[in-house]
Amino acid sequence: MLELERPEWMAHAACVGKPQAWFFPGRGEDTSRPKSICAVCPVLGACREHALAKGEHHGIWGGMSERDRKRARAARARVVGIKSPAPDRTRSAEILAYVENLRRQGYHDYIQQTAGHFGITRESIHRQCNLERERRRVSAMQAKGAA
Repeated sequence: MLELERPEWMAHAACVGKPQAWFFPGRGEDTSRPKSICAVCPVLGACREHALAKGEHHGIWGGMSERDRKRARAARARVVGIKSPAPDRTRSAEILAYVENLRRQGYHDYIQQTAGHFGITRESIHRQCNLERERRRVSAMQAKGAA
């Protein structure tokens, strides 16, 4: 089975052992509980930098919501006078490889296992898989047109 390494700091996070759903609230839901846990976390800075560098789009990371991270990236870009960088696509590739590996091994709950492994929602996994399927479909159509 494909094993992906998590950064060392994740093992020391205050959120370890807390319900994952707390850190992935729905749109408009209260974020005070996860943010209060993050506020006393010993790895807050590392978590925040990870989320900003990896382009995390969902959940509370380093005490920041998706909206907070978007503002922070825009503010950083204004300081150096560049457009906001695209998120790191390496993690998406890792997630898709993990999903595919579990599917090949015959796991029926591969979406849930992947979500738990990466600490993201099932919806996020579905979205990434759907985007990849669409990318492959478009590539196949373009290849047929070029042939």
